[in-house]
Amino acid sequence: MIKRSIGPRNKKLSVCPANIIAAWPLCLMVLSFLMVGTSLRPQASAVQLRYGSDCSTFQDLIPGRMIHGKIESGNILCFRIVMKRGDFVRLDTQVDSVFALAKIFGPDKSQKLLQVEPGTRSPRSVSWEAKQTGDHWVVLSAVPMWENDQSSGTYKLRINDLVSAIDQKRNQDNLRADPRVEELGRFAQPVRTIDPQDDDFSDLDFLESRLEGVRIVLLGESHHGNGSDFLGKTRLVKFLHQRLGFNVLVFEAGLYDMEKAWRSIQSDQPSERVLAERLWRVWR
Repeated sequence: MIKRSIGPRNKKLSVCPANIIAAWPLCLMVLSFLMVGTSLRPQASAVQLRYGSDCSTFQDLIPGRMIHGKIESGNILCFRIVMKRGDFVRLDTQVDSVFALAKIFGPDKSQKLLQVEPGTRSPRSVSWEAKQTGDHWVVLSAVPMWENDQSSGTYKLRINDLVSAIDQKRNQDNLRADPRVEELGRFAQPVRTIDPQDDDFSDLDFLESRLEGVRIVLLGESHHGNGSDFLGKTRLVKFLHQRLGFNVLVFEAGLYDMEKAWRSIQSDQPSERVLAERLWRVWR
């Protein structure tokens, strides 16, 4: 959630936890927007750099076959899907009892294509179309939630659909011809980019008139593990702050954690480090 205050425009963006929005003394008034933008920015990097693994050990994912097993906090598992350019895949992911992320890499392993937080108790799907022919990689990591976290859980992965490039093109052509898609297009507003570093906000100018008189904007995401959502949302927060004068950014966070953060900042500890320690991991 981001809030616009009444009065002179504040050049700083203040941060506070959502569950104490009324307790303004606990809001973190010293953090500039630049630091917020940096902390929210997902990082795409090579598999071997990010995870200390080159996926030399892996399992193959084959349509219709469930792969399941045990995963412990801190573990990284690699899975391969062989795809041709234009193929479309829908993958079900589920991890129970530990917090995990599934990250998708293309054949060169240098660019993260997608990220999903697997479902718990029921699968969560992630889908993509191959831009290159070759091996695509699903890197499943169980993220430690605290120091010496030794929790463990179970995972399940299953390819629901693997559609050939020819059939995928036919499906896309059918969608383009569907009058319902054309009707939706009448109301869609194109956005030029989701890159947070792009400060040309001309594609977001339409929001200025629609948000006239609005003081609070609620910002969500499809799920906490979706990197593209956070890239787009970070750019949107920059627009709301720099162009429309919104100056309070509210996170869902623990009351105790934020009180400790506020006291630490008051004692001149670096605000960026304090927030990295106290904000919930999912926001960092």
